[in-house]
Amino acid sequence: MPIGAILAAVGILLHGSQNGSRAGLMGVALFLVSALSYFAKGIGHVPPLFGIGGGLILASFVAILWLWGKRRASLSGAAGIGADFQLVAYVFFITAAWFICGRFGQPYLASMSELGQSSPIDIMIYLALGWIFLFLSHLKTRNLER
Repeated sequence: MPIGAILAAVGILLHGSQNGSRAGLMGVALFLVSALSYFAKGIGHVPPLFGIGGGLILASFVAILWLWGKRRASLSGAAGIGADFQLVAYVFFITAAWFICGRFGQPYLASMSELGQSSPIDIMIYLALGWIFLFLSHLKTRNLER
């Protein structure tokens, strides 16, 4: 899946932009991150990395909210509705991230070991809704920039 997503992203960059070198550079960068994540599996569980990653996710979410709020104040009509759909998507994504961290961190926390494994259906719901609302935001605003 990561290679297919990278190829799709590079293809759409080439289609929507006149700058082929930027598309190539982004494709190489995406491929390197994907390869790094594949090889990083061998280092084992490193708790500080999860803390740093979680902090970066939360800081990014707060920064997105800040920028979104400043931009939303100037939008109306379809642009406002599209922005609202984006906000809903962001909330679903941060909620999914919260549950993903809890689910995958559980085996490493002695205090949670007796809880057992549960279905990840909640994570799938939040991710699916996040992607749907992000799509709806693009769909709603697709003709505004022409």
